[in-house]
Amino acid sequence: MKGGIKAWNGLKAEGYPEVAMNYFGAAASTEELVVLAWLLEEATRKLYRNISEALRDQSLILLFHDLAQGEEQHKSVLEGLYMEFAAGTAAAGIEGHRLSQSKGGDLTEGGVRLDEALQWLRGRKERDILEFAVSLEANAYDRYLTMWRLIENERSKRVFESLFRAEKQHLERLIEAFEGTL
Repeated sequence: MKGGIKAWNGLKAEGYPEVAMNYFGAAASTEELVVLAWLLEEATRKLYRNISEALRDQSLILLFHDLAQGEEQHKSVLEGLYMEFAAGTAAAGIEGHRLSQSKGGDLTEGGVRLDEALQWLRGRKERDILEFAVSLEANAYDRYLTMWRLIENERSKRVFESLFRAEKQHLERLIEAFEGTL
């Protein structure tokens, strides 16, 4: 951020990585990690779509629309990887997987339930929304980087590397927009 550590105003992400990693702790296989990542991407896509529809500033509307499209692209990449691992059950797709059927409430990339995030966003200033989105993307970046380090399958590693790099780009775009509100 501009101004370095002296400009720091206390913005920090709290608790979300642990929540999201606990969510991933339920996965017993790479296939299940992919399903859970897909679910997080879908909830975040829904969140960004709702944000883009609620904003007034055209540049921010476009930003969140682009971010929602990015999450959709991430889902497509994960769907392809899932098809490789789910040979016998691939016909049902990710949405037919038992984990996608059993998880209560949509969890966003930052580990926040979608319904709670949407409720929190009501009446918030654009700067607050950007700050929240920055924390979500920072946690998504951290989670995918962690998964990249933990997964041994080379194809999966490449997918999660691609995802953490994409989340880093999302984060950079959000920070730039956030700094524009200072």
